[in-house]
Formats: sequence, C-alpha cells, structure tokens
Amino acid sequence: MSQSRLRGQAALTYLFLREQNHISIMKTLVCKTIFVLLVFYVFNIRAEAQIEFRILR
Repeated sequence: MSQSRLRGQAALTYLFLREQNHISIMKTLVCKTIFVLLVFYVFNIRAEAQIEFRILR
C-alpha cells in the first residue's frame, strides 16, 4: 500500500469513528433528556394529585 492510500484510509476511519462517537453522545443525551422529562412528568402528576386530594379533603 502506498503512503497516500494509507493516509486516506486513516482519515476515513477517523471520520467514521468520530461520527459513531457523535451518534452515541447524541443517543445518551436523548436518553437522559427523556428520562428527566419522565421524572418531572411523574412528580408533576403526583403533586397535582396531592393538591386535588387536599382540596377534596
């Protein structure tokens, strides 16, 4: 293999790996965001239910 071809292969591999890393980072961010939203949603429902319960009592 010539030097330039090796260099091109290395660059392609680097770009591919960087892209994969970016995708995994995005996946983690999306998962964390969804998790946080779900937690807030559940707590919000609980808080509203408690408020309604106090009003009814």
